[in-house]
Amino acid sequence: FHEEQVRAFKPKPLTFHCGCSAGRVKAMLESFGGDEIKDMTRDGRIRVTCEFCNTRYDFNPRELL
Repeated sequence: FHEEQVRAFKPKPLTFHCGCSAGRVKAMLESFGGDEIKDMTRDGRIRVTCEFCNTRYDFNPRELL
């Protein structure tokens, strides 16, 4: 790429943003079938932890079926 000219852009501050939300996690869980929901249930709840921001979500399996 030696023919290309170098372009410098103005710096932008870095920020962290995770796009997870309870609604998005719930929609993902609702895509599973009843047997899979049952397999994910521990102590009467389904718990999901976002791997990016470490936010924890807790669902009642009956809300997902």
